[in-house]
Amino acid sequence: MLSQFKGSGDALGSGDDVDDVLVRDVCVIDGDEVGAGVGLSELDLGRLRTAVASLQAEGFKVITVSRRDLSSCLRGSSSISESRLLRTRCMNDTTVDMVKVAFDYCCFFVTNADIGKLSTDWQLPFACRSWVQRMLPDCCARFGWDMDGGFRADFPSRHHAPAIAAAVT
Repeated sequence: MLSQFKGSGDALGSGDDVDDVLVRDVCVIDGDEVGAGVGLSELDLGRLRTAVASLQAEGFKVITVSRRDLSSCLRGSSSISESRLLRTRCMNDTTVDMVKVAFDYCCFFVTNADIGKLSTDWQLPFACRSWVQRMLPDCCARFGWDMDGGFRADFPSRHHAPAIAAAVT
C-alpha cells in the first residue's frame, strides 16, 4: 500500500503504483478556458480571478495554464495568495499542456474539455497517456458558473474533495 502522503500535499493512492498517487491539495486549471467570457474572444480576468480565489479558499494550491502571460494579471488581488499560485505559459493547446502539468504534479485538473480523447493523443508522452487512462475518473473536475457569477468545481466525490462554490469577489 502507498504512503498516505506524497511531498507536502495530502495524497490519495488508487493503486499499488506510485504513478497512481493523487495529490489532493493541488489543482491545475486551463486559464484560457476558465477565463473565457461568454461570447468574448478576450480573457475575462474577473472570472479567472474568481476561479483561482475560490479554489484557494477551499485549500488548493492552484496552477494556471494559459497561452497568455498571466504574471501580472493575477497580482494585486487580496483574495489570491501568491504563495499558493503557480503560472505556466504554454505554447500548445492549453488542454494538452494542462494535462501534462497535472501529470507532473499528480494532481486534479479542472476543465470541461473532453479529456478522454487525450488518452490516445500522440501529443501526450506515453506515460502521461497511461496516467490519463488510469486516473481520469479520479482527477478530472468539471466547472461552471452560477447566476451570480460564482465559480463551482465538482471534484470526484469518492475523494472527498470539496465542491467549490464562492461568490464573485
